[in-house]
Amino acid sequence: MIPSPRLLWLTFAGLAVATLPVAIDAALWPLVAGLWAVLIGGMLVDAVVLLRARPELETDVPTAVGVGDDLEVFVRMRHRSVFPLRATFRSEVDLPLLPRGDVDASARRTTEVVVPVAAPRRGGARLRALWTRLDGPLRFLRRIDRHSLEDEVAVVPNAERVRELALAHFGAQRYGGVHVVKRRGDGGELDSLEAYEPGMDLRTVDWKASARHQA
Repeated sequence: MIPSPRLLWLTFAGLAVATLPVAIDAALWPLVAGLWAVLIGGMLVDAVVLLRARPELETDVPTAVGVGDDLEVFVRMRHRSVFPLRATFRSEVDLPLLPRGDVDASARRTTEVVVPVAAPRRGGARLRALWTRLDGPLRFLRRIDRHSLEDEVAVVPNAERVRELALAHFGAQRYGGVHVVKRRGDGGELDSLEAYEPGMDLRTVDWKASARHQA
């Protein structure tokens, strides 16, 4: 367990208050002693609660993620404290995965959160562990635990991402959305054949091409 920033600030304030009996009036010593007793009592309360908490994790880690997407790690945490605590989750990963940052949550006996992990490049990676930090009910002390996972994750090409980039690039082009329309008489040899209509000049008929088409 480690002291929290709140405890450090209160300790510095307590040291400043402790100079009052010397600088102003010695009769203030009981007040100073009472304030320090409250501070120490709060530390003991947080210490007992955090020692009994014993957080346990259940995780669901996807085996693959597309490049550019976030790997979403589902986490269910249980602890034994009857008090609601403040929890912070942090991932420990290997490259090419990158942590997205801390996830804060109000932790009751059972808490469910999603811890995102960035996947900017292709390759094989490993989710090494999840770190949890629990703040005591008075926020004087913190408990930090490392939960080993060692889950392998494959960062694969992201077809959906490629499609989105292609649409973003070609969608603004001048000819975007233009469809090719075939008209009779245009195109290749087969497409250029026309049906005979009365009145057509027989000298313009390509009899060889017509014979190949009929065959």
